[in-house]
Amino acid sequence: MVHFERKTINSSKNKLLTKKTNKMGLFARKRKSENIIFDLLNIDIKSFDTEDYEFIGIEENSENTEFKRYRKKLKSLELGLFNVMDAFIYSENEASYFFYCNSKDANFKKLKKLINKFYKAFGTDALSNGEFSDSEITAILNGKYWTGRMWTKAKPEIMFTLIKDGIIELGILGVEINK
Repeated sequence: MVHFERKTINSSKNKLLTKKTNKMGLFARKRKSENIIFDLLNIDIKSFDTEDYEFIGIEENSENTEFKRYRKKLKSLELGLFNVMDAFIYSENEASYFFYCNSKDANFKKLKKLINKFYKAFGTDALSNGEFSDSEITAILNGKYWTGRMWTKAKPEIMFTLIKDGIIELGILGVEINK
């Protein structure tokens, strides 16, 4: 990355300020944002090897698209939260991944930090939600409705939801894979 110094005068204080500026500007941030999930995960979800997973079956989504579903119990917590992962393989080069943890066992400090990283990278989600709040933790723990988060303009799409039995789900949708 190329940096250059730009000097400006702060008119309110008449001081000379020096800023280092990234010449690539928004393009570099966008590229980093698109890769944020891949950078955060310990598991390489761009590569898929069926030997590492238990085959669950062939299923169909709400758009009547068939996919092969695989499950993996993780040896260590992914992102400090998730202990189970499902892979939905749609074709030779497209998959979606779902990570699960029980809300009773969740480290909400890590969940908050993770959601806020996505917020900083992508801005408000599709439902105009911003930073994760303490009231959301209370709603999740009490089994109340939680809107979760859904960044649909990100590639791949990122989604946090609360599914049945108090399970927190992280969905990573539309991942290009190499088999």
